[in-house]
Amino acid sequence: MPYCKTGVSEHWNDESGDWGDLDGPLQVPRYRTIARLVASFCPGWPRSILDVGCGEGVLRDYLPEYDYFGIEPSRIAAQTASARSGQDHIFCGVAAEFAPNGRTFSAVVFNEMLYYTPDPVAILSQFAPLAPVVIVSIFQRPVSLKEWFGHRVHSSMNNVRCMQLILQFAATNGWRVESDELVDNRWRIVAMRPPVI
Repeated sequence: MPYCKTGVSEHWNDESGDWGDLDGPLQVPRYRTIARLVASFCPGWPRSILDVGCGEGVLRDYLPEYDYFGIEPSRIAAQTASARSGQDHIFCGVAAEFAPNGRTFSAVVFNEMLYYTPDPVAILSQFAPLAPVVIVSIFQRPVSLKEWFGHRVHSSMNNVRCMQLILQFAATNGWRVESDELVDNRWRIVAMRPPVI
């Protein structure tokens, strides 16, 4: 069972019921692309991944050979992620409160979560020292109006702006963009290397 801070997860528990389709067929191209990028940029051992905003831990299914760590504010989703991974490496709380305790990772993944934070650049800066590769996935647009109105709606313009802020931050701070892909005409997925300190 993941550790959950009291009071943090109530809002996200209400939201987590809307995420039941995250392991559905529409999501497969996104997860496969993230897994391919992790495997290509992090081929060595030991292999570990930190999935920030991991939801129910679906990414774990695509990277079974990696030690999987997750951060999730919803207690319900964190419990599902913990059960799915078979490990107790899920922190239930907001990303800003995560303490790595000296741990580093092969990659840090922000999969459709940075636009939910009040300051995406601050979160990116906080986690950059933990891995040589950072992967960011941003939902850019729905496939159809039915999909748009049938799911939780967040503004694509805000999502696009979030990615612009991230890439501007990366360019200004010496990050190297290794890959920038539009997947299934819905997700923009960027793999970056922070500067070595």
